[in-house]
Amino acid sequence: YEIRFPFAFFLRVSAAALLAALPMFLAREMEWLWLTLATVAFGVIFMALFKLFGGFDAQEKERLKSLKLPYKDVWLKWL
Repeated sequence: YEIRFPFAFFLRVSAAALLAALPMFLAREMEWLWLTLATVAFGVIFMALFKLFGGFDAQEKERLKSLKLPYKDVWLKWL
């Protein structure tokens, strides 16, 4: 049984984290409500594109099922 590092998953999550960090880096004051809303919009767009481009592989879903995470059934439903 070969265990290998999930590079594809790592790249997808890293891209999402960088995309989410960009608006947070720019939003330094609370008056910038538009930027907060843009962050939410980016999150929704990311979720839609993640599902559109395949989301989790079957192996990744099985791995997620085996982890002790709260609300993992909700995560599996949406991801």
